[in-house]
Amino acid sequence: MKSFLDFLKEIEEVTGQLSWPMVILESTGHYHTPVIQYLEEKGILYILLNPIISYQAKKSSLWKVKTDAIDA
Repeated sequence: MKSFLDFLKEIEEVTGQLSWPMVILESTGHYHTPVIQYLEEKGILYILLNPIISYQAKKSSLWKVKTDAIDA
């Protein structure tokens, strides 16, 4: 089984980037704390999102798709 670092290295190789990709995760109470500690120890950039904000962003789409029979 691959480790998380192996996965990041594979992404780095496939994309041709010179550094690891940024990790984006949602805040999960206290459960995300060990993950963030691990990322900081390894020097991996991350973004921690508020789940309420990410839920609202998911609800609002940039591309409004019309599904009404009248508009179709």
